[in-house]
Amino acid sequence: MTAMANPTTEPAWKRSGLWRILRRTRGAVRKRVRRTTASIRAAVAPPRPRHAEPFTTHLPILAALAVHRPVRRVVEYGSGLISTPAFLDRTLFPDLEQIVSYENDAAWSHKVAEAIDDERLHLRTVRDAVADAVVAAETAAADLIFIDDSVSEPERAATIRAALATLAATDPAAAPVVVIHDFETAGYRDAAATRPRGWTATEFDAFLPHTGLVCSGEAAAALPLTAIARTLKRNTATRPSDTAAWRTLHASAR
Repeated sequence: MTAMANPTTEPAWKRSGLWRILRRTRGAVRKRVRRTTASIRAAVAPPRPRHAEPFTTHLPILAALAVHRPVRRVVEYGSGLISTPAFLDRTLFPDLEQIVSYENDAAWSHKVAEAIDDERLHLRTVRDAVADAVVAAETAAADLIFIDDSVSEPERAATIRAALATLAATDPAAAPVVVIHDFETAGYRDAAATRPRGWTATEFDAFLPHTGLVCSGEAAAALPLTAIARTLKRNTATRPSDTAAWRTLHASAR
């Protein structure tokens, strides 16, 4: 029979209170160093290039919303030949009944009107700033508000603030979600910070330009925002404009 050796006794200094404090401090310092290193790397990293289809990078998020909640009424600030037809695509938004689209560029509005023939589209051309056309009753009745208007940052930021201001009195359980294109722009994020109390803002950064989603806490709890972001990150090889593929990807991730 082989005799068993006595277990090694831990040194007394390793059981002291001072050692435990030093060990915790060392862990905290290492964590801080890792975070600082990551921040430095992010700061010195070369800027990410804009996607080859920069005007379509919001479409994967719209496709996700079409999968996860019924969208019957849309208010669009800034009409287009990408977003507006996407909302009217019955395979993408099968529940859509009406889209009210505002545009303050008369020539562009005329071009959109010539390209789209759909009775569900109500295209409204305004003379002044799009922000001045925001109507509380209209925003409150929408299921989704899409903001991609104007040619200057201050003008679109004003539209974001105006739209969010009208939603403060809306029932959070029935409030629309607000989607904002080019959300990497600081002015747009600052404008989104004026959202009603209890609302959240999510930035989807898988594609540049980024897309922002502002919604009530109730809507945020009902939407799988983390899963949507993960689906985008895992499928960046898929063209943002391939809405059929994105609808399938989001539906399969449910």
